Amino acid sequence: DLRFLRGELEAAIEEGTIAPTGRDAFDPSDRAIGPCAYNVVESYIKPLTAEAGGMSWALLRHPRGLKCDIFLTHCWAEGAFEFIAKVLWSWPGGAEGAWCCIFANPQNLDISDLIKDPRTSPFAKALGD
Repeated sequence: DLRFLRGELEAAIEEGTIAPTGRDAFDPSDRAIGPCAYNVVESYIKPLTAEAGGMSWALLRHPRGLKCDIFLTHCWAEGAFEFIAKVLWSWPGGAEGAWCCIFANPQNLDISDLIKDPRTSPFAKALGD
């Protein structure tokens, strides 16, 4: 999925769907760092998942879900290409799926109720499984 996402992000940059902003002055020709997570969510994930019905990007890709072997964390200011490269480089052998909030949480919804109690939040559930 991350390789697929990288291709989708590269295409979105070429089309101008993802572009530099005041918050994210990335270089569209740079394929090492890429746009930050804020920009990817606002310009790519939210429009795509809203059009598909409002689910998370992960459920859009895998409607039946996946077993997650890895819990990923990220920095909102981190470049997407850098994040993807680091995850792929360090992926443990035998691992099949990963949970990462920007992909697993429905970005078009107000998830404040989901994270109100940290012990029952999607983050805690992912770590507990």
